[in-house]
Amino acid sequence: MATPVFFDLKQLFPRAHIMLLASDSIGTLLHGLEPIDEYMLFSRSKEKKRKEENRVVQLLRAYQADLGVLLPRSFSSAWLFFKAGIPRRLGYSDHFRRWLLTDAKRLPRDEIHDLLGYRELLKDFGSLSKKCSLSLVVTEEEREQMKIRLHALGIPNEDRIILLNPGAAYGTAKCWPPKFFRTLASMIGSSTRTTVLFVGDEASRDWIAELIDGSPDNIRSIAGETSLRELVALISLGDLLVTNDSGPMHIAAALQRPLIALFGSTNPQRTGPWGSGTVLYKQVACSPCYLRQCPKDFCCMSRILPEEVYAHVERMLI
Repeated sequence: MATPVFFDLKQLFPRAHIMLLASDSIGTLLHGLEPIDEYMLFSRSKEKKRKEENRVVQLLRAYQADLGVLLPRSFSSAWLFFKAGIPRRLGYSDHFRRWLLTDAKRLPRDEIHDLLGYRELLKDFGSLSKKCSLSLVVTEEEREQMKIRLHALGIPNEDRIILLNPGAAYGTAKCWPPKFFRTLASMIGSSTRTTVLFVGDEASRDWIAELIDGSPDNIRSIAGETSLRELVALISLGDLLVTNDSGPMHIAAALQRPLIALFGSTNPQRTGPWGSGTVLYKQVACSPCYLRQCPKDFCCMSRILPEEVYAHVERMLI
Protein backbone atom coordinates (compact mmCIF):
# COMPACT_ATOMS: atom_id res chain seq x y z
CA MET A 1 0.00 0.00 0.00
CA ALA A 2 3.00 2.29 0.39
CA THR A 3 4.31 1.80 -3.14
CA PRO A 4 2.55 4.89 -4.63
CA VAL A 5 4.63 7.05 -2.28
CA PHE A 6 7.84 5.92 -3.99
CA PHE A 7 6.53 7.12 -7.34
CA ASP A 8 5.27 10.35 -5.73
CA LEU A 9 8.75 11.05 -4.33
CA LYS A 10 10.35 10.48 -7.71
CA GLN A 11 7.83 12.87 -9.27
CA LEU A 12 8.40 15.53 -6.61
CA PHE A 13 12.19 15.11 -6.57
CA PRO A 14 13.16 13.72 -9.99
CA ARG A 15 16.90 14.09 -9.32
CA ALA A 16 16.74 12.47 -5.87
CA HIS A 17 18.44 9.21 -4.95
CA ILE A 18 15.77 7.17 -3.15
CA MET A 19 16.79 4.53 -0.65
CA LEU A 20 14.29 2.12 0.91
CA LEU A 21 14.91 1.10 4.51
CA ALA A 22 12.84 -1.99 5.25
CA SER A 23 12.83 -5.39 6.91
CA ASP A 24 14.35 -8.10 4.76
CA SER A 25 10.95 -9.62 3.95
CA ILE A 26 9.45 -6.30 2.82
CA GLY A 27 12.57 -5.43 0.87
CA THR A 28 12.39 -8.77 -0.90
CA LEU A 29 8.74 -8.19 -1.75
CA LEU A 30 9.44 -4.73 -3.20
CA HIS A 31 12.51 -5.75 -5.18
CA GLY A 32 12.77 -4.24 -8.66
CA LEU A 33 10.51 -1.20 -8.23
CA GLU A 34 11.66 1.51 -10.64
CA PRO A 35 11.72 4.53 -8.25
CA ILE A 36 13.92 2.72 -5.70
CA ASP A 37 17.63 3.33 -6.32
CA GLU A 38 18.97 1.46 -3.31
CA TYR A 39 17.76 -0.98 -0.64
CA MET A 40 18.91 -1.09 2.99
CA LEU A 41 17.48 -4.19 4.65
CA PHE A 42 17.46 -5.28 8.28
CA SER A 43 16.39 -8.34 10.24
CA ARG A 44 13.42 -8.27 12.61
CA SER A 45 14.91 -11.08 14.71
CA LYS A 46 14.52 -10.26 18.42
CA GLU A 47 17.91 -11.82 19.10
CA LYS A 48 19.58 -9.38 16.71
CA LYS A 49 17.52 -6.30 17.59
CA ARG A 50 20.20 -4.21 19.34
CA LYS A 51 22.95 -5.21 16.92
CA GLU A 52 20.75 -4.49 13.89
CA GLU A 53 19.68 -1.12 15.29
CA ASN A 54 23.31 -0.04 15.73
CA ARG A 55 24.21 -1.28 12.26
CA VAL A 56 21.32 0.55 10.59
CA VAL A 57 22.06 3.79 12.45
CA GLN A 58 25.69 3.68 11.32
CA LEU A 59 24.68 3.03 7.71
CA LEU A 60 22.13 5.83 7.79
CA ARG A 61 24.69 8.27 9.15
CA ALA A 62 27.09 7.32 6.36
CA TYR A 63 24.30 7.70 3.80
CA GLN A 64 23.81 11.37 4.78
CA ALA A 65 20.20 11.61 3.64
CA ASP A 66 18.52 15.02 3.30
CA LEU A 67 15.02 13.78 4.08
CA GLY A 68 13.62 10.74 5.86
CA VAL A 69 9.98 9.84 5.18
CA LEU A 70 8.54 7.55 7.86
CA LEU A 71 5.64 5.47 6.60
CA PRO A 72 5.38 3.22 9.70
CA ARG A 73 3.84 4.97 12.69
CA SER A 74 5.98 3.11 15.21
CA PHE A 75 8.14 4.82 17.82
CA SER A 76 11.13 2.63 16.90
CA SER A 77 11.21 3.74 13.25
CA ALA A 78 11.30 7.44 14.24
CA TRP A 79 13.95 6.68 16.87
CA LEU A 80 16.23 5.19 14.18
CA PHE A 81 16.01 8.30 12.00
CA PHE A 82 16.53 10.54 15.03
CA LYS A 83 19.65 8.67 16.19
CA ALA A 84 21.00 8.67 12.64
CA GLY A 85 20.81 12.47 12.58
CA ILE A 86 18.71 12.77 9.40
CA PRO A 87 18.10 16.55 9.25
CA ARG A 88 14.46 16.38 8.12
CA ARG A 89 12.28 13.61 9.53
CA LEU A 90 8.72 13.48 8.23
CA GLY A 91 5.99 11.30 9.70
CA TYR A 92 2.80 11.13 11.76
CA SER A 93 3.08 12.39 15.32
CA ASP A 94 1.18 9.66 17.20
CA HIS A 95 2.77 6.99 19.45
CA PHE A 96 4.58 9.66 21.52
CA ARG A 97 7.10 10.45 18.79
CA ARG A 98 6.40 14.09 17.94
CA TRP A 99 9.70 15.17 19.54
CA LEU A 100 11.62 12.78 17.26
CA LEU A 101 10.29 14.42 14.09
CA THR A 102 11.11 17.76 12.47
CA ASP A 103 8.00 17.60 10.27
CA ALA A 104 5.33 16.03 12.46
CA LYS A 105 1.92 15.60 10.87
CA ARG A 106 -1.40 14.96 12.55
CA LEU A 107 -3.30 11.89 11.49
CA PRO A 108 -6.17 12.61 9.07
CA ARG A 109 -9.42 13.09 10.96
CA ASP A 110 -11.50 11.19 8.44
CA GLU A 111 -11.43 7.42 8.04
CA ILE A 112 -9.41 7.14 4.85
CA HIS A 113 -7.54 4.32 3.18
CA ASP A 114 -4.04 3.75 4.54
CA LEU A 115 -2.65 4.33 1.03
CA LEU A 116 -4.10 7.84 1.02
CA GLY A 117 -2.77 8.37 4.53
CA TYR A 118 0.75 7.63 3.33
CA ARG A 119 0.38 10.07 0.44
CA GLU A 120 -0.99 12.77 2.78
CA LEU A 121 2.48 13.03 4.30
CA LEU A 122 3.84 14.47 1.05
CA LYS A 123 1.18 17.07 0.27
CA ASP A 124 3.29 20.02 1.50
CA PHE A 125 5.96 19.28 -1.12
CA GLY A 126 3.68 19.88 -4.10
CA SER A 127 0.75 18.47 -6.03
CA LEU A 128 0.57 14.72 -6.49
CA SER A 129 -0.79 12.74 -9.40
CA LYS A 130 -4.52 12.05 -9.08
CA LYS A 131 -3.89 8.58 -10.42
CA CYS A 132 -2.22 6.14 -8.07
CA SER A 133 -1.97 2.37 -8.05
CA LEU A 134 -0.18 -0.34 -6.17
CA SER A 135 2.97 -1.71 -7.77
CA LEU A 136 4.87 -4.98 -7.57
CA VAL A 137 7.35 -6.49 -9.98
CA VAL A 138 7.30 -10.17 -10.93
CA THR A 139 9.77 -11.28 -13.56
CA GLU A 140 9.03 -13.66 -16.41
CA GLU A 141 11.70 -15.97 -15.06
CA GLU A 142 9.90 -16.13 -11.70
CA ARG A 143 6.65 -16.93 -13.45
CA GLU A 144 8.25 -19.67 -15.54
CA GLN A 145 9.87 -21.24 -12.48
CA MET A 146 6.48 -21.30 -10.75
CA LYS A 147 4.88 -22.93 -13.80
CA ILE A 148 7.52 -25.65 -13.57
CA ARG A 149 6.76 -26.01 -9.85
CA LEU A 150 3.02 -26.37 -10.49
CA HIS A 151 3.68 -28.94 -13.21
CA ALA A 152 5.84 -30.92 -10.77
CA LEU A 153 2.91 -30.94 -8.34
CA GLY A 154 0.85 -32.65 -11.04
CA ILE A 155 -1.43 -29.70 -11.75
CA PRO A 156 -2.56 -29.91 -15.40
CA ASN A 157 -1.67 -26.90 -17.54
CA GLU A 158 -5.28 -26.46 -18.62
CA ASP A 159 -6.64 -26.30 -15.04
CA ARG A 160 -7.90 -23.07 -13.58
CA ILE A 161 -6.01 -22.38 -10.35
CA ILE A 162 -8.10 -20.98 -7.49
CA LEU A 163 -6.00 -19.84 -4.55
CA LEU A 164 -7.42 -19.81 -1.01
CA ASN A 165 -5.63 -17.93 1.78
CA PRO A 166 -7.28 -18.83 5.12
CA GLY A 167 -4.72 -17.17 7.42
CA ALA A 168 -3.74 -13.67 8.51
CA ALA A 169 -0.69 -12.63 10.51
CA TYR A 170 -2.53 -10.20 12.83
CA GLY A 171 -4.81 -12.77 14.47
CA THR A 172 -7.79 -15.10 14.17
CA ALA A 173 -10.32 -12.24 14.32
CA LYS A 174 -9.38 -11.40 10.73
CA CYS A 175 -9.90 -14.98 9.55
CA TRP A 176 -13.00 -16.47 7.98
CA PRO A 177 -13.79 -19.78 9.78
CA PRO A 178 -11.50 -22.55 8.46
CA LYS A 179 -14.46 -24.92 8.08
CA PHE A 180 -16.00 -22.41 5.67
CA PHE A 181 -12.81 -22.43 3.62
CA ARG A 182 -12.99 -26.23 3.46
CA THR A 183 -16.62 -26.07 2.33
CA LEU A 184 -15.79 -23.47 -0.28
CA ALA A 185 -12.87 -25.55 -1.53
CA SER A 186 -15.17 -28.54 -1.99
CA MET A 187 -17.70 -26.45 -3.90
CA ILE A 188 -15.05 -24.98 -6.21
CA GLY A 189 -13.24 -28.30 -6.56
CA SER A 190 -16.35 -29.95 -7.95
CA SER A 191 -15.87 -27.97 -11.17
CA THR A 192 -14.00 -29.66 -13.98
CA ARG A 193 -10.46 -28.57 -14.89
CA THR A 194 -10.07 -26.71 -11.61
CA THR A 195 -7.38 -26.99 -8.95
CA VAL A 196 -7.90 -25.43 -5.53
CA LEU A 197 -4.59 -24.49 -3.95
CA PHE A 198 -4.32 -23.31 -0.34
CA VAL A 199 -1.52 -20.82 0.37
CA GLY A 200 -0.06 -19.59 3.62
CA ASP A 201 3.06 -19.18 5.73
CA GLU A 202 5.07 -21.75 7.65
CA ALA A 203 2.88 -21.35 10.75
CA SER A 204 -0.22 -22.35 8.80
CA ARG A 205 1.25 -25.41 7.07
CA ASP A 206 0.10 -28.08 9.55
CA TRP A 207 -3.39 -26.83 10.32
CA ILE A 208 -4.18 -26.28 6.63
CA ALA A 209 -2.94 -29.81 5.86
CA GLU A 210 -5.27 -31.09 8.58
CA LEU A 211 -8.11 -28.92 7.29
CA ILE A 212 -8.05 -30.45 3.80
CA ASP A 213 -7.20 -33.99 4.89
CA GLY A 214 -9.33 -36.44 2.90
CA SER A 215 -10.13 -33.93 0.14
CA PRO A 216 -9.99 -34.89 -3.56
CA ASP A 217 -6.66 -34.69 -5.37
CA ASN A 218 -7.53 -31.35 -6.98
CA ILE A 219 -7.68 -29.70 -3.54
CA ARG A 220 -4.21 -29.34 -2.09
CA SER A 221 -1.94 -27.05 -0.08
CA ILE A 222 1.32 -25.29 -0.80
CA ALA A 223 1.26 -23.41 2.52
CA GLY A 224 4.70 -22.98 4.04
CA GLU A 225 6.37 -24.22 0.86
CA THR A 226 6.94 -20.95 -0.99
CA SER A 227 9.21 -17.99 -0.43
CA LEU A 228 7.65 -14.55 -0.55
CA ARG A 229 8.85 -14.02 -4.13
CA GLU A 230 7.46 -17.44 -5.12
CA LEU A 231 4.12 -16.51 -3.59
CA VAL A 232 4.07 -13.33 -5.69
CA ALA A 233 4.72 -15.41 -8.82
CA LEU A 234 2.02 -17.91 -7.83
CA ILE A 235 -0.58 -15.19 -7.27
CA SER A 236 0.33 -13.68 -10.65
CA LEU A 237 -0.54 -17.02 -12.28
CA GLY A 238 -3.71 -17.75 -10.30
CA ASP A 239 -7.13 -17.29 -11.84
CA LEU A 240 -8.64 -16.07 -8.56
CA LEU A 241 -7.63 -15.51 -4.92
CA VAL A 242 -10.09 -15.79 -2.03
CA THR A 243 -8.50 -14.32 1.07
CA ASN A 244 -8.83 -12.66 4.43
CA ASP A 245 -7.54 -9.11 4.96
CA SER A 246 -3.85 -9.96 4.60
CA GLY A 247 -0.60 -9.43 2.74
CA PRO A 248 -1.52 -11.81 -0.12
CA MET A 249 -4.69 -9.75 -0.65
CA HIS A 250 -2.61 -6.62 -1.31
CA ILE A 251 -0.22 -8.60 -3.52
CA ALA A 252 -3.14 -9.73 -5.68
CA ALA A 253 -4.45 -6.15 -5.85
CA ALA A 254 -1.02 -4.85 -6.89
CA LEU A 255 -0.83 -7.50 -9.62
CA GLN A 256 -4.44 -6.74 -10.64
CA ARG A 257 -5.49 -10.36 -10.27
CA PRO A 258 -9.14 -11.41 -9.67
CA LEU A 259 -9.74 -11.23 -5.95
CA ILE A 260 -12.40 -11.82 -3.29
CA ALA A 261 -11.53 -10.29 0.10
CA LEU A 262 -13.37 -11.30 3.29
CA PHE A 263 -13.55 -8.63 6.00
CA GLY A 264 -14.80 -8.77 9.58
CA SER A 265 -12.76 -7.20 12.38
CA THR A 266 -11.07 -4.62 10.15
CA ASN A 267 -12.42 -1.84 7.98
CA PRO A 268 -12.17 -2.24 4.18
CA GLN A 269 -12.35 1.56 3.86
CA ARG A 270 -8.92 1.64 5.51
CA THR A 271 -7.19 -1.56 4.43
CA GLY A 272 -9.29 -2.99 1.61
CA PRO A 273 -7.76 -4.02 -1.73
CA TRP A 274 -6.93 -0.83 -3.61
CA GLY A 275 -8.22 -0.44 -7.14
CA SER A 276 -9.62 -3.93 -7.71
CA GLY A 277 -11.29 -6.89 -6.07
CA THR A 278 -14.63 -7.80 -4.54
CA VAL A 279 -15.04 -7.15 -0.81
CA LEU A 280 -17.53 -9.08 1.34
CA TYR A 281 -18.22 -7.27 4.62
CA LYS A 282 -21.33 -7.54 6.82
CA GLN A 283 -20.84 -4.33 8.86
CA VAL A 284 -22.23 -5.74 12.11
CA ALA A 285 -22.53 -3.38 15.09
CA CYS A 286 -19.22 -4.37 16.72
CA SER A 287 -17.15 -4.18 13.54
CA PRO A 288 -14.53 -2.95 12.97
CA CYS A 289 -13.07 -3.80 16.38
CA TYR A 290 -9.43 -4.35 15.32
CA LEU A 291 -9.01 -7.05 17.96
CA ARG A 292 -6.72 -10.04 17.45
CA GLN A 293 -9.31 -12.48 18.81
CA CYS A 294 -13.08 -12.19 18.90
CA PRO A 295 -14.50 -12.06 22.46
CA LYS A 296 -18.07 -12.62 21.26
CA ASP A 297 -19.82 -14.78 18.67
CA PHE A 298 -17.66 -13.85 15.64
CA CYS A 299 -20.80 -12.76 13.78
CA CYS A 300 -18.85 -10.41 11.48
CA MET A 301 -17.26 -13.40 9.74
CA SER A 302 -19.70 -16.22 10.41
CA ARG A 303 -22.46 -14.34 8.55
CA ILE A 304 -20.44 -14.57 5.34
CA LEU A 305 -21.57 -18.01 4.19
CA PRO A 306 -19.67 -20.29 1.78
CA GLU A 307 -22.61 -20.25 -0.61
CA GLU A 308 -22.40 -16.46 -0.90
CA VAL A 309 -18.67 -16.55 -1.58
CA TYR A 310 -19.10 -19.35 -4.11
CA ALA A 311 -21.71 -17.33 -5.99
CA HIS A 312 -19.13 -14.56 -6.41
CA VAL A 313 -16.51 -17.11 -7.47
CA GLU A 314 -18.83 -18.41 -10.18
CA ARG A 315 -19.59 -14.93 -11.49
CA MET A 316 -15.93 -13.96 -11.61
CA LEU A 317 -14.88 -17.10 -13.46
CA ILE A 318 -17.56 -17.06 -16.15
